[in-house]
Amino acid sequence: MANVETGQQDVSVVVSLLDTAQAVLAGGNPRDQALASSIAVARQLHGGGDILHPVSVPFIGVNHETLLFKVAGQFNRRPTRENLGELGQAFWTHYRDLMDTSPIAVPEAPWDDKQIRSFRTAEDPDKKLALFVPGIVTDIDGLPLLGKAFPEMNCWVLQPGAQGIKNVERALGWGLTEASLESPYRQNSKGELTGLTEAEARKLIEEDKGKLFGLNYNGYFIASRVSEHLTGSNLDLRTESRLLGSLYDGGVPHAYFNLGGGVVVDRYWNPELRSSYLGARSLGVKS
Repeated sequence: MANVETGQQDVSVVVSLLDTAQAVLAGGNPRDQALASSIAVARQLHGGGDILHPVSVPFIGVNHETLLFKVAGQFNRRPTRENLGELGQAFWTHYRDLMDTSPIAVPEAPWDDKQIRSFRTAEDPDKKLALFVPGIVTDIDGLPLLGKAFPEMNCWVLQPGAQGIKNVERALGWGLTEASLESPYRQNSKGELTGLTEAEARKLIEEDKGKLFGLNYNGYFIASRVSEHLTGSNLDLRTESRLLGSLYDGGVPHAYFNLGGGVVVDRYWNPELRSSYLGARSLGVKS
C-alpha cells in the first residue's frame, strides 16, 4: 500500500489485490472462489507479482483509520513481530479516538517472527489470531467503552448499566485466540461435528497446552473486530461460541455475529446442550 490521498469525507488507498483475494476467500462463498481464481490468473499475467488497486475508505480524525487499513494489509503480507506491533498500535490508536480516552500504548508482541509466521500461516483450526487487550477495557466496566468503539455491534452487553453480566476470567495484554471464522471446539473425540457440552469444551481448553481459559465478552468483541480488519469478516456468522470466561445471569453466555456487523449475546439454560453449530473459543499464549 503506497499512496494515500486525503479528502474531506474519505480517502483513496492503494491496496494489494492479494489482500483483497484473501478477504474474499474468508467468506467461504463458492462464487467468491471464482473471483479469487480470476485474481490469481491476473497476477500470473503480470509475471506473478502483485497488482495494486485503489479503494475508498472513510477518513476519520487524523487519518488513523486509514493507517489501520494500511497496516492490516501489511501484516497479512508479512506477519512479523514488527508488523504485528504496528497493527496493535494502529488498532488501538484508531479505536481510542472513538472511545475518547487517554492514549493507549501497545507493547511489543511476545512472539518472534518464526512463531508469528507459524500461527498465521497454519491451516484451520490451528491458525491463531493475535489480539491486545488494554487495561482500560479488560473487564466489565470497559464494555461501554467498547460499545463506543464498535457501535455497529449494537449489543445490549455493550450498553451502560447492562445487568446480570460478569467476567470470571480477565483478559489483559497480548493473547491468542482461534482465527477460524466458524467456532472451534465442536468436534467429539471421533472427529464428528456433534458439538460439545459446556464441561467438555472447558476440559479440552484446560488440557490444551498454551491455552489459558475460555474467551470472555471483552476478548470476543475485540477478536472479532481484529478478524474483520484482517479478513473482511467477523467471527461466527454461521456458528455460535460459548464465552466460557463470562457469565450472564449465572450461566455461560453464547454469542454470534450477523452480516450487518451486529452481535447477539444470549444464554443457553442447559449446559449439557450439544449442537453442531455451537462451539467455544479460548484465549491463550503461543507455546
